[in-house]
Amino acid sequence: MLVEDTHIYVGLALFVPVLVAMVGRWGARLRADLRQMKGLNDAEMAWLASLGRRGREAIGKFNPARS
Repeated sequence: MLVEDTHIYVGLALFVPVLVAMVGRWGARLRADLRQMKGLNDAEMAWLASLGRRGREAIGKFNPARS
């Protein structure tokens, strides 16, 4: 019971820092990052089609293959 209740409250509380960041001084940069993460571009689709073997350098900031 305690774990279930904690899980629910923590899940609901997860939105608080995101909302604070959206309206705080980081809001513009966070919104720009979210817009960039919204979909896959052609370079990312090519990378996925090659199963990660080529095109990695053209993907950009949210490259799934970079460490």
